[in-house]
Amino acid sequence: MFGDKNPAGEWQQYFGENSEPVADATAYPLFAEVREKYLQLRQQNLKLLESLSEADLDKPTKAPPKGREREFATYGQSFLTLALHQTMHRGNVTDARRASGRAALAASAAI
Repeated sequence: MFGDKNPAGEWQQYFGENSEPVADATAYPLFAEVREKYLQLRQQNLKLLESLSEADLDKPTKAPPKGREREFATYGQSFLTLALHQTMHRGNVTDARRASGRAALAASAAI
């Protein structure tokens, strides 16, 4: 939103838009490390969201991702996109678990 460096940019090669998944888990950062980073960034985002006024949510972002200008046009739109993106990935994980013969997790177990 502010044009800052991506705080998880070092993982672009693993999880970025044009990355290709591999079946070798050792090719990726440890799950605990990824989860810890997610929780840290989520906490920062929630703190930022709480600090914003209703009027702030309509402010334009300084550097929306190329090709995603509409989704990240304003602070409010950026937070909405973030929430919807997490929901999408929750569905991906649920489908993957079912495809592997495992039960879906309860909603509270995912975080």
